[in-house]
Amino acid sequence: MRISVRNLFRPNIESELNFAAVKSIKDLNRIVVEPSHHMTARTIKYILSADPDDLYNHFLRFRSHRYLKAL
Repeated sequence: MRISVRNLFRPNIESELNFAAVKSIKDLNRIVVEPSHHMTARTIKYILSADPDDLYNHFLRFRSHRYLKAL
């Protein structure tokens, strides 16, 4: 059985893992409260692409003023 090197090195694996963990804006809530969480461009892009009603009702209203200011 031959294993293709192409299948071993997938540059988009990080993206695939990130999107597997976050299926909704509610999922993002669980991640951003972790002490080790750092705001990234991917987080901001996800927030910006969220439905405005879901974004407010399930995410923004639970964030601190400090978080919102950093965002």
